[in-house]
Amino acid sequence: SDIMQRRVQIGEIGIGWDRLRPVMVLDDVIIRSKNDDRDAFHFEHLQLSFQMFRSLRQLELVPHSIFLSGSELAVTRALDGSMVLRGLSGLEPTRSVTVGERLENLRNLALTLRDVRIVWHDQPLQQNWEFNTDQLKLMFWNGGLSIEGRLQLPPELGHNVDVTSVIRGNLADYRLWNGSFYLRSDAIKMDALPALLTREWPVIQSGSVATETWGRWRGLDWLELSGQM
Repeated sequence: SDIMQRRVQIGEIGIGWDRLRPVMVLDDVIIRSKNDDRDAFHFEHLQLSFQMFRSLRQLELVPHSIFLSGSELAVTRALDGSMVLRGLSGLEPTRSVTVGERLENLRNLALTLRDVRIVWHDQPLQQNWEFNTDQLKLMFWNGGLSIEGRLQLPPELGHNVDVTSVIRGNLADYRLWNGSFYLRSDAIKMDALPALLTREWPVIQSGSVATETWGRWRGLDWLELSGQM
């Protein structure tokens, strides 16, 4: 509960070791909302590893990484610059938790998502998509995060995409983010590209394209792309 900054209900607990790191394996995990007035997140499996030497020095458990699997998350990119994260799995929360606050709570942690379904609501683009994560690794630090992994795209967008990205800036407001990224996919639907890019794009009828793309951006005003299709 101290690590998550929320009250946690656990169905089953297991303890083990990963080399020199103690590992706690939790099944059927329910994480309460920050105000403790509802169930916010539900994960079939959650694994925590800890930094042993820092934990001994500070006389408290210091987490190293968190592994999550078997759940659904809804992410909303709002018009006001905030990112809102909701836990699903049939819990139907009535209130939301802002991603920026949660990312700040998870700084200096590694978070791995495997077999997690992500429902993405994009208010600026007025689009909704569903993604599945084969495996997605997130690393948080003060003032930024990195992303590495593979997403299964919805059929209307294409097939799988490998992504690597480094983001810097205020995590509570994506309009202030700066960063770089690398994308590779064997098939992205051509007619989906205008919806994904907030720039003028040539008229495209149909088809798909394999792409390897490098890019950088600064806020919402500057985007640079290079690569091959």
